[in-house]
Amino acid sequence: REGRCNQCGECCSNVKAQELMAKFEAEGIPYFKPAHFPCFMGGWENGKHVCGVYETRPLHCRVFPQAANQLVDFPECSYRFVA
Repeated sequence: REGRCNQCGECCSNVKAQELMAKFEAEGIPYFKPAHFPCFMGGWENGKHVCGVYETRPLHCRVFPQAANQLVDFPECSYRFVA
């Protein structure tokens, strides 16, 4: 994987709920249980997405993207994969 996060927020727009639910349960954070939902832990500041739990964000968020096919739905993401 190459690149740096450009804070586009696309990876936060459709987060797998089960990964966040496990983190929230472990930390005692109340939540609801949809199949997928936009992450509500962030927001926008000066045109950039700002994560409200960046230092303790779930693993899904830390490692995204892991493969080039994950970027198909995220054209604004600045990460790229090279062969």
